[in-house]
Amino acid sequence: MSWIEHLPKTRKLILAWEAPTSVKNRTRWAIGELVEQENSNFAFRYYMDKEFEALNQGRSRSDLPAAGYLGYPAFSSTNSGAWITGEVVDTFKRRLLRSDRPDYGSYLSHFRIPALATPSTMTLLGLTQARLPSDGFSLVDPLDAEWSQCDLILEAAGFRHYKSELPTCEPGSPVNLVADPMAGEDPHAVKMQIQGKTLGYVNRLQSTAVHAWLESRVISTHLLRINGSTERPRPYLFVSIREIERSKAA
Repeated sequence: MSWIEHLPKTRKLILAWEAPTSVKNRTRWAIGELVEQENSNFAFRYYMDKEFEALNQGRSRSDLPAAGYLGYPAFSSTNSGAWITGEVVDTFKRRLLRSDRPDYGSYLSHFRIPALATPSTMTLLGLTQARLPSDGFSLVDPLDAEWSQCDLILEAAGFRHYKSELPTCEPGSPVNLVADPMAGEDPHAVKMQIQGKTLGYVNRLQSTAVHAWLESRVISTHLLRINGSTERPRPYLFVSIREIERSKAA
């Protein structure tokens, strides 16, 4: 059983939103970002205008209501994109299981976090994605191509399109990550494969870093579990990133 040995050093998280199952296009939306600033201060802002469109494959904020988006309740949706400071991180921490609950150890174990580990608030939000079953929001770590080593869990995006063609997927099955620049509009797209069959893709909000790791790091990946429902199954991969060992000159 794999455990996270090297925690990601998360400093930024993207607030993402996924439309309900009744909506045909369930491609995730990038809504805004939470960042850790100097002196452990935190700030949140909504993406606006061209930045929003660039992160959402040309879709604009005006397209959100048609997908069923009602806004994130903690922050006004009329905000102009200015940074919101104060107790913003506490707002997102409420999406996590409280550490004083008797099942908190099981909660950490579900995300492969050792009981004695001490992840920062941002890292814990990123590893769990702070997802609730009721509202479609999650916090996505965009990752950092400069990280030399880390362990993390990645969701296979688009699994519903490929599951009928896959062999039996058992936890522990090795998964290959393959650059696929011809996939859609993402030049950094990374395909996840089991026995040569497509399982899904790395979330496009994370693909730039993972694509860079393919050339600069040793990556070990296997299927961790498949969660979710029949309508929305969610496969998760356990991924270990390590530096490439260079042979020393004689």
